[in-house]
Amino acid sequence: MVAAVSEEGDPATVIVDYARERQIDLIMMPTSGSGPFRRLLIGSVTAKVLHDIGGAVWSGVHAEEIAAHPPDRWKRILCAVEGDPRDLPALRWAADFASEQKLELRLVHVVRASDAGDENAGMHEFLFNIARDRIARLQADAGTNFELCLQAGNLGRIVHQAALGFGADLVIIGRGVMQRPFGGLRSGAYEIIREAPCPVISV
Repeated sequence: MVAAVSEEGDPATVIVDYARERQIDLIMMPTSGSGPFRRLLIGSVTAKVLHDIGGAVWSGVHAEEIAAHPPDRWKRILCAVEGDPRDLPALRWAADFASEQKLELRLVHVVRASDAGDENAGMHEFLFNIARDRIARLQADAGTNFELCLQAGNLGRIVHQAALGFGADLVIIGRGVMQRPFGGLRSGAYEIIREAPCPVISV
C-alpha cells in the first residue's frame, strides 16, 4: 500500500518525526543525483535525516531514474566498515540481511591515503596491519567471517571501485561514528552516498 502524505515544516524534521511516530523500518530518499542539487540535498535534508534518525536510510542519489529491479538480480552486498566498535550494529544488520535474502556479502575498509603516506611503505603496512586486526575483532564480536577488501586512498572513490569490482547491488554503511568530531563516516558517509554506483543503506 502506498500513501501520499503532505505536511508543512522543515523537511528533515517532518520526515524523522513521521518515521518515529509510525515506527518506519526504512526511509528511502532518492534524488536526481546530479549537479549542485545533489550536493545541496546531501548537505541538508539527507544529512539531517541520517544524523537524527536511528533506523535505516536508503539513498539512491546516483540514479537519475529508478528502474525496475527484479528480485533475482540482487546478488551481492558490500558493507563499508571503519573497524570502530560502533560499526557492530551495521555489520550485524548487513549479515542478517544477506542471510535472509541469500546474498553474498563482502566488507571494505579504506585506509586514508593521507594516513598511509604515498611513499612510506613501513607506515603503509603498519596501518594495514592495524586495520586488519580491528576488522578481525569486529567480525569476531559479530560472529562473522566475511572476505575483506582493504585498500588505501580516497574513501568515496575506493568504495565506488570496490562496489564495481565486486558487482555489488547494494552498499551498506554504518553511522556509529557520525556523532564523533572528525570521525571517518561523519563526512565519509555522505562521500560514499555521493560516489556509490548503486543504492546505499545507512544503518
